[in-house]
Amino acid sequence: MADDPCISKIMGKNIAVALLAFRAGDFQLMNIIGNRIMSDALFLEAKKPAVVGFFIKQVALTYLNLKPRLSTSDFLDATLVGEQYFTTLSSDLYNSDWAKLWSDYHEFNIKVMQHPGSSLDMQMKDIYGQDYEFTERVRKWLIAFLIGQKVLIFDRRSNLLKGIITELQRVGSAYNYQIRDTIVYSTLMSLDRYYDYFGSKYAAPGDLVDQEAVTKVIFPYIDAIEHISITEPLPYDEVAEVMWGLIRGWREFFICYLEQPHKTSEKTLELNKESKTKLSEILVKALQKELKP
Repeated sequence: MADDPCISKIMGKNIAVALLAFRAGDFQLMNIIGNRIMSDALFLEAKKPAVVGFFIKQVALTYLNLKPRLSTSDFLDATLVGEQYFTTLSSDLYNSDWAKLWSDYHEFNIKVMQHPGSSLDMQMKDIYGQDYEFTERVRKWLIAFLIGQKVLIFDRRSNLLKGIITELQRVGSAYNYQIRDTIVYSTLMSLDRYYDYFGSKYAAPGDLVDQEAVTKVIFPYIDAIEHISITEPLPYDEVAEVMWGLIRGWREFFICYLEQPHKTSEKTLELNKESKTKLSEILVKALQKELKP
């Protein structure tokens, strides 16, 4: 990739803008830049920049979630971790293998997690401590559960992937986690974002997703994530292929559908003028009655 001057030039500019947004505290813009990097990587067929774009997006979301929980001084300390990560990332992009790229991202997450939001958070963290064995057992249980329940993915109303991600994040945040957990979590996040669009393209009657499409495309990704979760040593090349396939598909879907609207089953009740007048009269009478001594 370093031999392609176009990739180097575009990625250099994107990372510089992401850092500018980070230093300005505009993490929403930084999130957008992460998406932009992934899309530019799509156009350039560049795997590593695509994953870097994913990392930048996640870093932005981390700080968006962290900021309301910390004091100004504590948050400033937390941003120093991000500054250090950006310095490392600029070097990783051109000079590092996949193992170091993931290791540095994992270390960022561990360090930034050391900034709890209150004294109660600190006490809870002290109680939970570090229990990698439990986190690993939970990860394996959740992946096995995903495999066993994957037919639910035929149903667009199912939140199976989001539920797995939520539990994995909760346990990892409480008991700490290792690099394999970071990788599995990242692949699941990418799969969930991809599936949100996939369900729109391959929608079937009755809130279903076309079963043949799910079986052909989504299930192999789930099998690959299971393989990544248990294989020794960590299959970094396989991780790269899974992340690239999901990010590429996700950004292609974005071109077709743009942002996905929030689904809701609620319908707005439209009232005619007469009904609005009657409703107003009822409310006024009710208020008058309520205000009587």
